[in-house]
This record gives sequence, C-alpha cells and structure tokens, in this order.
Amino acid sequence: MVTWAVEALKPRAVEAGVSIDVRVADGPAVHVDPDRMEQVLVNLLSNGIKCNRPGGTVSVLASCDAEAWTLAVRDDGIGIPVEEQHRLFERFARATNARDARIPGTGLGLAISRDIVELHGGSIGLESAPDAGTAVFVRLPHDAGASGGDG
Repeated sequence: MVTWAVEALKPRAVEAGVSIDVRVADGPAVHVDPDRMEQVLVNLLSNGIKCNRPGGTVSVLASCDAEAWTLAVRDDGIGIPVEEQHRLFERFARATNARDARIPGTGLGLAISRDIVELHGGSIGLESAPDAGTAVFVRLPHDAGASGGDG
C-alpha cells in the first residue's frame, strides 16, 4: 500500500519540487481494507506535498511494535498554527495559513482519513508548528480491519 501511494503521487511531488523518503520496517501484515488505507496514505502524502516548499521532503515511516503498526507522514512545510490543530480532523476545516497561501483543498482529507482509521480500530493524530512542518501519525493494531493488505 505504501509503495502504491508513493508511486501514485510521485509526479505531483516532482512537479512541486518535493522529494519523498520512504522507510517501511518488516513486521506482520495488518489486515485492513487496502483501498481505504491507500486513500488515507494518498490524503496524507498529498497534504505533505501541497503544504511543503520546493526543495522540501515528505518522509513516510512505517514501524511496528508488539501491538500495532505506526505510520508517520512528515513534511517540512508551512506547518499549522497551534490554536487550529484541534479542529483539523473536522470536515471542511482548513488551516488559515493554507487558505492564505492559496493551497488547494476542501478540508475533507483528514476527516475522511480519521473515519477510515477509526473504522479499522486505529487512531490518528498530528504534531505541527508554524514554519516547522507537520507530522501525522496513524496507529493500527495488528488485528485491525477485515480483508488483508500489507503493512
């Protein structure tokens, strides 16, 4: 899933002058709906590319512990004002600095991603600071979801 999402967005990243760095650890398969989890990955990668600067990097790190997979998607872009972070998983919520910079978007990607992750028994959150980038973390238990996929 990670490889597919990265390859799908690579042309957009090249056009934006952003590189993508991927590191996926070995571990047990997590059983998820692969189409929905690809949608989450595309949403997170797309945000990282759109909100980055030319020459920036989006890093994707998938790691595994005894209970769950953690997926971290980090960018070194414009970041999100602290006072707005609590509402970014609500539908149609967009950071003011993204709107001011005329970064395209509807404010639905994180809300949809949250719904998908929670339906799989997981959690999603973010850390960010203005001008210091954003990291979105998805945690999925090994027994998540239903129909199989890759970690």
